[in-house]
Amino acid sequence: MLKRFSIGIAGVLLMQPVRGYDVVPTDAMCAAMLAEIKACFSGTHTVEQFTNEWKWGDIRTAFAFDFMNEVPENAAFCTVLGVCPLSFETSLYSLEEKEDLFVGRWPHVSDFDKCYWAFGVKADRISVRRQSLAFVYCSKRSAMYPLALKHLGLKEPKYEDARSKYSSLCWDTVVHNKARFEPSFGDIQVVPWGMLDAKTDVVYFFNWQNCLGVMLLNRKSVLSKSEPRNVSPSLDPATRDFRKFSKDFKWIPDHQAERFVKWNSERRAQGGRDTSYLLNQDIDQYQDNGDLMKYLGIRFLGILRHPEPMHYYAPWSKFNYYESPGGDMTLLSVWGDRDWIERVQSFVLDVKKLPEEARILLPYGLDIKPYLHTPPSSRVLYEHVRADKRARIVVQPHIVYLYEDNRLSKILVCNDENGPPDHGWSLVREFYVCTWTGYFWPVTRAYSPLE
Repeated sequence: MLKRFSIGIAGVLLMQPVRGYDVVPTDAMCAAMLAEIKACFSGTHTVEQFTNEWKWGDIRTAFAFDFMNEVPENAAFCTVLGVCPLSFETSLYSLEEKEDLFVGRWPHVSDFDKCYWAFGVKADRISVRRQSLAFVYCSKRSAMYPLALKHLGLKEPKYEDARSKYSSLCWDTVVHNKARFEPSFGDIQVVPWGMLDAKTDVVYFFNWQNCLGVMLLNRKSVLSKSEPRNVSPSLDPATRDFRKFSKDFKWIPDHQAERFVKWNSERRAQGGRDTSYLLNQDIDQYQDNGDLMKYLGIRFLGILRHPEPMHYYAPWSKFNYYESPGGDMTLLSVWGDRDWIERVQSFVLDVKKLPEEARILLPYGLDIKPYLHTPPSSRVLYEHVRADKRARIVVQPHIVYLYEDNRLSKILVCNDENGPPDHGWSLVREFYVCTWTGYFWPVTRAYSPLE
């Protein structure tokens, strides 16, 4: 997790709430806002009090997502909120998924540069009253930014200083094929920069060496470790055959089939037409694929969902996650044209756990054998090189290689010839970040769900 760095504790002036609301924030307003934020971080204010009693403008939803884990107690519902001036225009999106939590027309804050703050709220999906403020983000383009740094006693670091001080956290991107690479907010560098107090970390975000803003992280809410899983050892045959895992690979997992059977029974009870024959046809058609998944021991981890219109650079809109025994393989899938059919979008394989003599057969004619110790030099689309030169991410069509200390560590195979949506950062990043949508949340493994 994030390393701890010591800095002096910055005092925040406790002032009387500002009853008026100015378009241009004042020192007094910023100090009072930060006082309430720290009270929520410390637990003296609940999230409900924090949001309901906010006196300085509107708090509006940016977007939300939920994660349903195989263990119900770990289910989480997460919301990103924007604190906006009263004149801020809110977009509306129509959400069509009837069985999901996101129904109807949803007000959405799409431009965080016009917000004063972004708040990340984490809730227990079983008991939504158990909420915690996970982070507070302030964009550098926000009118609040210089005041926030002043009242927090912070000074924005230069990228050169961050690169020199934390060379293992800063990466330089080299683009070899400009036609296949589109710069995005997926290329953000996450740089911890000390502690505000015993419970709060300070993090700065850089994109292409430019600072984007500062975040205060509630260490207790965000950085908690998951309980270790009891899993059986991985299969270790001489040949690992993943050639079927292309864009044409489909299967019907048991939990999806059970969901369809339940839905169909309810439909029939209401006088609807019996459509069970559709499921039976598909099970027969994709039976071999299901057998392969069972042979590999792939087990369901959970599902992460957020509204389709807000997809942007996030690697998911409604994706399921699977893991092989031993955790050496994480597979991401998306539902197909029918809810009970899934298609592999990408998978991550931990190469360190595989013996060098093993045969790894991959889709799209990919081969990792020649590149176990030497990165490929041809057909490279782009690469990310860590500042200390001890790690490198190399992206070719359909595949991403992660090298650590001159040894191939992980690969990510995806269906996109241009590489994965996040440019391969999921192989090394503990956070998936996208300032455009205001999404900052931890992930535990490459392309895996929330903790």
